[in-house]
Amino acid sequence: MKVFLKHLILLMACIMGITAALLLFKVPFVYSIFLCVVVYFSAVCYISQHIMSRTLAKKPNKFPQAFMLVEFGKIFLHIVVLAGFVYAHKNDPSSAKAFLVFFAAMFLIYLVFGTLELHRLASANRQHPGEK
Repeated sequence: MKVFLKHLILLMACIMGITAALLLFKVPFVYSIFLCVVVYFSAVCYISQHIMSRTLAKKPNKFPQAFMLVEFGKIFLHIVVLAGFVYAHKNDPSSAKAFLVFFAAMFLIYLVFGTLELHRLASANRQHPGEK
C-alpha cells in the first residue's frame, strides 16, 4: 500500500502541477475547480484501492464481489458529481463543457492508474499469499 500511495501522490502532483501552470498562464478553458477534481479522483482511487487490498488480503474469495461493488459505487459517485456540476453551471455551457472534458480525461488517467496498481497488487498476492 505504501508503493501505491507514493505512485498516487506522484501522479497527483504531476497533474496538479500541469493544471496550476495552465492556471498561471491564464489558459481560458482551465478553471480552479480542476484542482479539486484531481484531489477528488485521488481520494476515490485511494479509498477503492484500500478496500481492494484489504479484501484481497483477508478474503480473497470475496474479491470479485467487492471489486464489482466498489466499481459500481465509483461510477455512481462520478455520475452524481458530474450531474451536480453541470446543473450548477447550466447557465455557462463553456465551463460545463470544459469540466466534462477534464473530468473524462481524469477518469481515463485514474482508470489506467488504478487498473495497473490493482494488477500489481493481485500479482504480488499470488506470489506471496497472506502478505500485504
